[in-house]
This record gives sequence, C-alpha cells and structure tokens, in this order.
Amino acid sequence: MSFIKLFLLFSLIFTLILITSSSTPPAASPFSFLKDVEGAKKGDKVHGIGDVKHYLQRFGYLEHHQHQQNHNHNHNHNHNHHRHRDHIHSHQDHDHHHNNHFDDALESAIRTYQINYKLEPIGILDQKTIFKMMQPRCAMPDITSSNNKARMLAGMKWAQAQQAHGYGPLYTFFPGAPRWPPSKFTLSFGFPDGTTSLAQNAIRRAFSIWSYNTHFRFIQAPFEVADIKVSFHSGDHGDGVPFDGPGGTLGHSFQPTTGVLHLDADENWVVGEAPYSFDLISSALHEIGHTLGLMHSLNTDAIMYPILPMGETKGLNWNDVQGIRVLYNDLL
Repeated sequence: MSFIKLFLLFSLIFTLILITSSSTPPAASPFSFLKDVEGAKKGDKVHGIGDVKHYLQRFGYLEHHQHQQNHNHNHNHNHNHHRHRDHIHSHQDHDHHHNNHFDDALESAIRTYQINYKLEPIGILDQKTIFKMMQPRCAMPDITSSNNKARMLAGMKWAQAQQAHGYGPLYTFFPGAPRWPPSKFTLSFGFPDGTTSLAQNAIRRAFSIWSYNTHFRFIQAPFEVADIKVSFHSGDHGDGVPFDGPGGTLGHSFQPTTGVLHLDADENWVVGEAPYSFDLISSALHEIGHTLGLMHSLNTDAIMYPILPMGETKGLNWNDVQGIRVLYNDLL
C-alpha cells in the first residue's frame, strides 16, 4: 500500500473516531427532574416541586425566603411525611426540597419565567415551559436584585410592554451597573497551567471578537496576575456556584471588576457545531460579556441570551454591542 493511500486510510479512521466521540448522547441532564412535574399547577402537591422552586430561586425568579417560609409551615405539620431528594441544590437551600406544594409564589415565579422566555404566561408547568427550563444554560441568574420581588413585578410589566410593541433594549446589567474603570482600556486574561491549547485558542478568539466590538484591548498574561482569570472546573469548586455535570449549567462569570470566568469541565466542548457538544467560542463569548458588565438579554439572537442548545454556535448580536456601548457610553 502506497504512503498516500495509507495516510488517507488513517485520516478516515481518525475522522470516524472524532465523529463517533462527539455524537455520543450525553448522560441524563441535571434538569431531567423537570419531566416529572409536567402539567403541575397551583394547588397541586407533586414530588419534585421543591426542586422546581430551587431552580427558579437559583435563576432569580423566586426569593429564597418565600419557599423557605412555606417549608417551615408545612414541616411543623407534616414532619413524618417528607422525603429528601438529591437533585441539584446548594447546602443553604437543603430543607426547601421537602416542600412539594405548588403555591401562589411559585405560580407567580413561573409566570415571570414564561414572560421572559416569550411563553404564554399561564403559571402552569406545561410542556413548552418544561422544555425551555431543561435547556443547557449559563449558571448566572436572569434576575439579579437585592429585592427580587419588586424586580420581578416591574420586570413582568416591562417584558409585557416589549412583547406588545416588539422593540426595546432587552439587554440588562448587574445591579448598580458595575464596569471596569476608565483607566482600564487594556484588560489581561490568563489560564492556569494545564489548560489545553485547543481551549486557549478558542477562548482567545472569543476575546478578540469582543475587542473588535468594544473599546477594550485584550492581552494574555500569566494567570496569577490577569485581570480576567479563565479556568475549567467540575462540581463544587469553592465559589458558591457549583457546576452540575453534562448538559446543565455551562459556565458562570462575575461582575466587574471581579475578573472570574469559570466553565464546566464536564461538558463536551468543541469548536464549531457538533452533535451532543457545546461550542466553546460561543459559551466563552457569553461569559466574557458578564465579566464586562452585561447580564442576560431577552433577545434570543443575542450572545447574552442565557440558553445555548447543544450543537449550535452563536456570535455577537447588535443587542450585545448596544448594551456594552450604553454601559461604557462616556468611553466610546
């Protein structure tokens, strides 16, 4: 067999291996518990509703004290009838899983979620709502405020107006609109030892895309001194926002000038579109947006939209660029 034929044969085998590995269906999503509560509505008592409450509290739609108070009331009367479930949760919210009562606060939170995601705001966990909630997404909340209840009520009216008129900014900022100071035109980013060259190249590309669309210049620096520290982690990694395994939350980043960007090491990361995989450039673009001061957008085409389905790629949208320009208006 000639060298060329041998080379082509090995290339074909290698390509088949890549396709097979990237096409392997992932394990059950951390959000799979949502299938068990489809159709639930106010007044129902369904095993798994406590996990729904944690999901909505986690992403800013339900205040912690609302479902905790409900649990405390029920716990006093039904102590012997509760069973613990081991779905995704933080230690501080451990007890609320015992509360499987679909109450008024949950109905209101679901309506807000449905409005934000352009679903019919019926307050019921219907099929479309469950499907949306199960999508892989950023771990950062959609609603961030020291007073979530007031923010949700205002947000509902605002979102309804946007849907009615078909326009609006749709981008959001962290509370207080923190940003990098005027003196920081150049921001450095770095990776810890052991980060693969593939990952570094993809994330470096994401920074260059943001650089092209902002006044910032990004340069690579040693991890220890970088303004933005980029790293991959699994599970609980000490920042209070644990990852949950394949297909759940993909990453999270904190407001300026914290400079922390974390990605879930358990995801099947690729560059480009591949079945059962996530595009690293797209996810990095989203998380970099957080480090610059953007929170989530309601524009489904925006990179700051919180959901990134498997096998898809996204780039910056006019909404993302407009949000940065408004936040740093006096610098542009």
